[in-house]
Amino acid sequence: MAQIVNRKQAASYCGVSLPTFDVWIQRGCPFVRRGSKGKEWKFDLGAVTAWRDRYCAKPREVVAHGTVMELDTAEQAAVIRAVGHLIAQVGTIAVDAAMEAGASIETAYVLEQTVTTRLGDAAEAHLASAKIQPVDLVETFCAAGMEVDFGALAAAHGKSFDEDACEAYLHAHTRGQA
Repeated sequence: MAQIVNRKQAASYCGVSLPTFDVWIQRGCPFVRRGSKGKEWKFDLGAVTAWRDRYCAKPREVVAHGTVMELDTAEQAAVIRAVGHLIAQVGTIAVDAAMEAGASIETAYVLEQTVTTRLGDAAEAHLASAKIQPVDLVETFCAAGMEVDFGALAAAHGKSFDEDACEAYLHAHTRGQA
């Protein structure tokens, strides 16, 4: 689910000034709605951070949510960026599919947590076996505030969301493996 924010919120989240953010817009930073007199700019925070991470990093750097890592080669950085963006999106894709298939909000929650964590762990293990610098992909690419809004999702499907109940369901059905 996209998190839509205004220009000031997007700049603040990215840790840049409004003038810098305006330069980003001129250079192609994506927006949902162009601002004008009486109308605020609107941005999909996920699209903005993905754009920033692609276009503001040096070739050997991985920049994600304010964290900068320098890798040995540009190819390693490109692989980590690609895998990281995949991990950041897979949970949302899984939740959307589960809800469309009629799953409970608890099942969708478990699916999102489990798929994201397990894919992150598998990718980290593969990168380590390829001697690529270790990185916590889930921590680096799945920023707080960009996760699925389960409250809104539940409401859109005429259901309620209880995070404690979902956490209990998660632990009961994954035995701490998520």
